[in-house]
Amino acid sequence: MKLNRHAIPDHWIALLGDAASGVYSRLGQGCACALITSNLLAELVSSSLTGEKSTVEALEAFSKQSVREGHSLADLNIVSTHLGYSPFLKRFDNFFQIAPKVNDLSLSYADILKQTEGWRLALARMHWRLTRKRVRD
Repeated sequence: MKLNRHAIPDHWIALLGDAASGVYSRLGQGCACALITSNLLAELVSSSLTGEKSTVEALEAFSKQSVREGHSLADLNIVSTHLGYSPFLKRFDNFFQIAPKVNDLSLSYADILKQTEGWRLALARMHWRLTRKRVRD
């Protein structure tokens, strides 16, 4: 799941964690993502309370910053899950290289994704598209 924004200033809504970024349980980052994004949201909204920027600007800034990380986390989940669960693609799985990095607070999800070879993501996406089962047509 990839959303193009995580905040809608007109409705005063901001999405955090699993609500904003589709994650699987294999990396276990749903709660961590929620904590990171709630901290970011708190920092940006507090700047609106001090008058540095409006609440609308704060929510737009939150959305811009959190979408990049959310998309990177979703892609890391695709790589770590869909390669690992395929009997044919298991040898390309790099879960044990990705998993320790997501717990390194000095690295963002985007940084970790940059360190992951792009062909792995392409291969994992292809596997996901070919093997997924639609609930409804």
